[in-house]
Amino acid sequence: MLKIIIAKSTDTLRKIAHSQNIDMHSLLRVNAHIDDPDGDITNMKVYIPPELNNHFKIPPFGYPKMPEEFINHWIPTTSIEKMVLEEYDVLIVGSGAGGSAALYRVCEQWSKKGKKIGMIEAGGLLLPTHAHNISTLENERFPKYFLNPNISTPVGWELPEFPGARIVYALGGRTLFWSAVTPRMHKIEFPINDWPISYDDLIGYYNKLERVMGVTNDFTKDASITDITLKRLRENGFPQATGVPIATDISKTKFGTIKSDVYFSSIDFLARSLELNPFDLSINTKGVRVIVNNDKISGIEVVTPEGQPYIIRAKNIILSASALETPRILLNSGIEGKAIGHYLVNHSFLEVNGSFNRFDFLENFGNLGILVPQTREIPFQLQLYGLGGFFFYYKNQLPEQDRIPFFVQGFGKVEARYENKVMLHSTKKDRFGYPTIDVNFSYSQKDYRLISYIHNQMEYALKIINGKKDEEISLRPPGLDYHEMGTCRMGDDPETSVTNKYGQVHHVRGLFVADNSVLRNTGAANPVITTMALALRTADYITQTN
Repeated sequence: MLKIIIAKSTDTLRKIAHSQNIDMHSLLRVNAHIDDPDGDITNMKVYIPPELNNHFKIPPFGYPKMPEEFINHWIPTTSIEKMVLEEYDVLIVGSGAGGSAALYRVCEQWSKKGKKIGMIEAGGLLLPTHAHNISTLENERFPKYFLNPNISTPVGWELPEFPGARIVYALGGRTLFWSAVTPRMHKIEFPINDWPISYDDLIGYYNKLERVMGVTNDFTKDASITDITLKRLRENGFPQATGVPIATDISKTKFGTIKSDVYFSSIDFLARSLELNPFDLSINTKGVRVIVNNDKISGIEVVTPEGQPYIIRAKNIILSASALETPRILLNSGIEGKAIGHYLVNHSFLEVNGSFNRFDFLENFGNLGILVPQTREIPFQLQLYGLGGFFFYYKNQLPEQDRIPFFVQGFGKVEARYENKVMLHSTKKDRFGYPTIDVNFSYSQKDYRLISYIHNQMEYALKIINGKKDEEISLRPPGLDYHEMGTCRMGDDPETSVTNKYGQVHHVRGLFVADNSVLRNTGAANPVITTMALALRTADYITQTN
């Protein structure tokens, strides 16, 4: 039953709604005889619905549940002061390709088993994802950022024989900027009389990584510039040419998932690891010397940017600091081994830019992404890619000019020779008082013959794809491929290798290497997925024997 009140001389319907705590729209619905909520209603009947007779029932404030702890960065970090109080079952030194893969596998195998896992990184937090996933680092700004000496350290400036070398001291290392080209090493590079393992030992790890990293040959599939160029190559002497395998997530965004990380980097493995098992991460913490007691690892000495030294204890240590820094740590530690730092290899690296007539292709020409992989007979590979010097372009960068720019790169296998090496500098020291590195490196006559052959093949490829050469083909300085390898090579003989088939340093229990330095042969392929496969294998050995 409606309650009725008689309006006073100063009342309006709005005033009554306010005084009675009644919603204005609800009051209007039952008082159709009143048109204006602010008009004069003196002595008029005003109906009050029963359910609105009382004050509104207002629920109490409900605050969102606060987390039990906070993080100061986009990834949880641990202070070095806290890490020195622990003894780690596994401590990983370096967060690049090998280190991140080892962490991911250790966390996966030891998930919820109470093991203590740690990682230290000499650099800080630079990017939370691959640089290509950030639209503000588009093709023109990308090299300006990456080549900034404050972002990537041009160590080659101090190495006359390896002048192109550059290291990224940051969480994720060089995988923050890598091309994401992810071919497997050719099985011919695993000869029985050389490697202590076979290609078949890595197949399962390759399969897992390709699935987790999203490796696909379809990144530029159906782009007319790729399809037509592929056809020209296959019909004129390069039948093995294929779409370039790239570690990218090209699946559609659907069901409310977020796809902000198309290009893979080590940051993805760190994120996966966080979901699998807790681990401590200390940034700006540089490993300088491992500590060995009675042929068994016991810890590692580290320094902070302020030069403060600490000792972190660990039952197992995985060195993943790069093929330049890992041997430096071993040499600083007095680890014995004739092969430490020796057999430095890279890829001979040739490059040229050219252009196509855009009218040779359909209007929706897309972008170029082609790999001519190594074969049993030919120890080199070619990579062809397009707009802006990448396999992709941002949607606002479609060129309007008549010529479409593209690049061709050639990578050749380099002979592994004892005299090519990383060593401690005889006089120079870093700001912490430790010797810097020096490098002896040169190409052999065999290497130069292959370089000449690659040059000729690049000339031929440019001709058959109907591309105009906009400059002369150049040989890039050693180290500029960023694929240095071999300085802690894997093998059965301690005289000619540093680690055994599981990546464990000869005669030192608990000390492992999981980066490019364990690779014996370069082949012609980008080494990242092979390094990661070996890192997974090393992690499996550690988790199964501890």
